Amino acid sequence: MRAVIKSLPQTPLDFIIGPLHQEQIHVLSSYCNDKKIRLIVPFSSQSEELYQNPYYYAVNSPSSFFISEAVNLTMALFHHDNIIIWDSHEEDEDAVLYTDSIQLRQTKMGKKNKMVSIGDDNSKWAQVMDSTQVNVIIPNSSSLKALNQLLPELKLFIGEHPEYKVKLIGYPEWQTYTINHLEDFYQFDTYAYSAFYRNPLSTKSQLFEMSYQNEFKELTLNSYPQFGMFGFDIAYYFLKGISTYGKGLELHHTSSISQPFQHWFNFKRISNWSGFINKGIQFIHYNPEFNIELIRLR
Repeated sequence: MRAVIKSLPQTPLDFIIGPLHQEQIHVLSSYCNDKKIRLIVPFSSQSEELYQNPYYYAVNSPSSFFISEAVNLTMALFHHDNIIIWDSHEEDEDAVLYTDSIQLRQTKMGKKNKMVSIGDDNSKWAQVMDSTQVNVIIPNSSSLKALNQLLPELKLFIGEHPEYKVKLIGYPEWQTYTINHLEDFYQFDTYAYSAFYRNPLSTKSQLFEMSYQNEFKELTLNSYPQFGMFGFDIAYYFLKGISTYGKGLELHHTSSISQPFQHWFNFKRISNWSGFINKGIQFIHYNPEFNIELIRLR
C-alpha cells in the first residue's frame, strides 16, 4: 500500500475508488484526509475512518444505518396498514433488527404489534388478520428456507379466506429467489427493500451487457449485485457530479446527478465532521399486474 501511495501523481486528484481490506482503508484514508481527496469505498461498511474523515464515502453503508432507512421506507408506505411479523425461529440478526424496529415504531404510534409463528394454523392467522385493512406480512428472516416455509402457510390461509387483502415484504436477498418464486411475489403483491436492482429483461440492462462484452471480450459475472454495473454506477456518479458541480459536489448530493443502471445513491453525512454514507434505498415492487416498479423516497 505504501508503494501505491508513493506512486500517485503530483497533480490534484478529485477522488480515489478503491480499498478492499481494512488495513488498506486506514492507510489510504489518512492520505486522502491529508490531501483532501474523496475516498470512495465500495465494499467495506465497517471502518472507523467513516466517522473521522470528511472525505470518506461509504457506498455500502453500515448495517444499522441501512436497516434504519429500510424501516423509514416501510413505515412511510405501510404505517396505516395491519403489519404482521412472521416469526421464522431463525437467527437472522439483520432481519430481526428490521422487524423489531418496525414493532418499536408501531408501539410509539400506539398500535398493537401482531405476530404469528412458523407452523401456526389458520386459526392463529385469523386472530391477527384484519378484513378491513391491508395485511402486510413481514418474515423476520431473509433466508430462502424461511420463505419456502412461509409461502405454503400463507397460500393455505388465503385459499380458505380470500376476503383478506395481503402484501408481503422481504429483503435484498429475495432478488436471487425470483427464479423459483417470481409468480408468488406477483401473487402476494411483494415489496423487497434493497440498495440495488437490475432487471435483466430491460433494454437498458441488455445494452450495458452488450457494451461490456464488446469492451472486455467476456461476459459479466452473474452476481447480486452485478459488479460491472456497480463499478460503472459509482464512477459515472462521481465523474458526472464533479463535472457538473466541481468542488461543490458535496452540496448537491440530494440532486439527481445520474440515472444508475443498478445502484441508487443518496449520500448523507452522519455528522458535521464525518464522511458520507449512502442512504439510497428502494422497494422492488412485484405487483399483481405482473410488472416490477421501484419505489423510492427522497
